[in-house]
Amino acid sequence: MRNMKFERYSNLRIKFIKVKFRMLNKLKIKESDLFDSIFVGFKKSN
Repeated sequence: MRNMKFERYSNLRIKFIKVKFRMLNKLKIKESDLFDSIFVGFKKSN
């Protein structure tokens, strides 16, 4: 019984961590896109 509870808890943790990483990756992509567009705009203006 105790073991099952622990397994379920660790599964939830793994899911949470995966979601967290996915969110972080999305943020990173958004940030790099923003940086790229600013850099391109800067290059065009010069």
